[in-house]
Amino acid sequence: MNLYTLTVQDQELYNLLSGDDEIPEEQLYEILQASEDAIHIKAARVVAVIKTLKADSDAHAEIAAKHSKKAKTADNACTRLSDYLLMCMEKVGLDKVGTLEHGAKIPKPRASLIIDADCDVPEQYKTIKEVVTIDKTAIKADILAGSLDLLGAEIVYKKTLKIE
Repeated sequence: MNLYTLTVQDQELYNLLSGDDEIPEEQLYEILQASEDAIHIKAARVVAVIKTLKADSDAHAEIAAKHSKKAKTADNACTRLSDYLLMCMEKVGLDKVGTLEHGAKIPKPRASLIIDADCDVPEQYKTIKEVVTIDKTAIKADILAGSLDLLGAEIVYKKTLKIE
C-alpha cells in the first residue's frame, strides 16, 4: 500500500468523523479493518486522527468562548444604550421617539414585586426546594479503606486510552 492511498484513507476517515453526523461503530470498525497496515502503524494512524480531531475540538471550543464573550459584550452594550435612551427620554418627557426606520417608546409600566429580606412572607407563598448531592469521592475512599459496605455501590476499574 503506497503513501498516497494511506493519506487518502486517513483523509476519508477524518472527513467522516469530523462531519455533522455520528457514524455507527460498525461502519467505523469496517473502515479501520480495511487498512492493510501492521497493528503499530494502524494504531499510529488512528492516534494521528484522534489528535487532529482533538485539535479541531479545542479550536471550536476556543472560538465558541470568544463568540460567547463578544455576545455578552454586545448584550451589555445594548443594555447600557437602552438605559441611556430611557434616561434621556424621561428627562425631556418624551414617550416616543424615532423616524420611520427606527424608533423607541416607553410603554405603560408593568407591575413588579420587590420583597425585602426581612419581609415575613406567609407559608402559602413559599416553595421549598431540596437539593441532595452525593459525595462520590468520600464514598469511594471509604469503600477502598474498608470502612464502608454500601449495597448498590461498587468500585470498578475502567481501562482508558492515553494519547501521547
